[in-house]
Amino acid sequence: MFKVEDLPFYATKNNKANHFDYEVMLLDFIEYAWNFHKRVGCHSFTHSKKQDHGECDAVGDNYSFDFKLIVASSVMKQKNDLAPTIDRTHMKEGFIFTYDNPNAKKEPPKTPLHNLLFQYSLDDFLNYESKITNSDVLAFCKILKTEKNVFFYLPIKITTDMQTVLVIRYLHTLLYNAFKFRSSKVSHDTFISFICNDFLYILEYQDGKFIVIDAVSICLNSYYRDSILYALY
Repeated sequence: MFKVEDLPFYATKNNKANHFDYEVMLLDFIEYAWNFHKRVGCHSFTHSKKQDHGECDAVGDNYSFDFKLIVASSVMKQKNDLAPTIDRTHMKEGFIFTYDNPNAKKEPPKTPLHNLLFQYSLDDFLNYESKITNSDVLAFCKILKTEKNVFFYLPIKITTDMQTVLVIRYLHTLLYNAFKFRSSKVSHDTFISFICNDFLYILEYQDGKFIVIDAVSICLNSYYRDSILYALY
């Protein structure tokens, strides 16, 4: 059995209808990621609300990094455009009201970014300005060149009875060329996270390989469970 589902994602700048924030969710997971702490040499991170001067999203005493979604920019825009209006003024009475956006234009679902990335060779990425025309992939190429340590989140859930090594091989097939491109442009650390069965897996891309650094049970993260159960959009 091998099933892949898209999960809701909640970007800080795309939070029109939800009060959930994927960065806060990931920091909650990282709190229990002891092997990740050892790898980066830092055991506590704070969430930076402002990046006016290029500050990282997560800041520790001697290590910091940015969060990035592996999600197409057009998908984020589409999700925000279709979002309903949420009225939480009566939460104390136990009510939350939602109002459909009357101006929303229904559009067919767009191809997930990780499936788009799979279509391009390493040479395409290395020469993306001339060889790639898809605007979502072009935008992600610029993200891949971020001169910071980056913790990527792929909002999917894999349900499987296969061995973990085969799951990693699946992700390697989808993402290898894109992250090989990143490693050729920057020397900073690169981590990728996703949900598989009941765990958030944290991988590091290093020397052309995706290496499992940590796995944290979703049972430890009430924020994640609430985001799945109670998100209104």
